[in-house]
Parts: sequence; structure tokens; C-alpha cells
Amino acid sequence: ATTKLQHNATVIVDNLLEYTSELISPNGANLIAYSGGVDSSLAAALVHHVTTTNNIIHNDDNNNNITTTLCSSKAVLGISPAVPRHQIELARSVAQHIGIEMIEVNTNEGADPVYIA
Repeated sequence: ATTKLQHNATVIVDNLLEYTSELISPNGANLIAYSGGVDSSLAAALVHHVTTTNNIIHNDDNNNNITTTLCSSKAVLGISPAVPRHQIELARSVAQHIGIEMIEVNTNEGADPVYIA
């Protein structure tokens, strides 16, 4: 039997997924600024779920399954000396668990004289 807590959690997740589907681009790439922390991981998981469930699977002439990608999602992680190695490893692990492709971009904010680490 489903408990009230499980029901409420399901309703919350369903609402988040619905809201996310209204925010993302239905016909293109969706990039998520990603750190591997709780907030960006939740955002990445929601966008990834919505974009993968919006793809169409159909059969070709040889009865092979073909997936038509309507939109995609990628997590983008900034890499710099300010980001500890263990945080980068955690971000990679979480992205792999979510199933979202992660792009690592080298940044140089430390070269900016107004940057405070």
C-alpha cells in the first residue's frame, strides 16, 4: 500500500517534471549549469528525464527500433583550480548515475582581478 508520504512525494516529483517540461526547449539542446551538488543535480535529473521521455521510438523498414531525438540535455561543469578534485569526481559520478552527458569546460576565473576564491 502506498503511504501518504510516498503519494505526496510522487505528486511533488510529477509537478516538478511538468513544470520542467514547460521551461525547457522542446526542439533543441538544453544545457544545465552543473556542479554535482544537490540543486544542479536535481535540475539535471529533471531535464534529462523530460528530454529522454519526449523522444520517439519507432521501427524502421527492417523492424529495428529507431529513436528520434526531439531534444537533448547536457550538464556543463566548469573546471578550474577553484574546484576541488573530489568535487569534480563527485560531479562525474552523479552525472553518470543520472545518465546525463556531462561536458567539462576549463574556466579561468582566477585570472580575473575581481575574482575572490
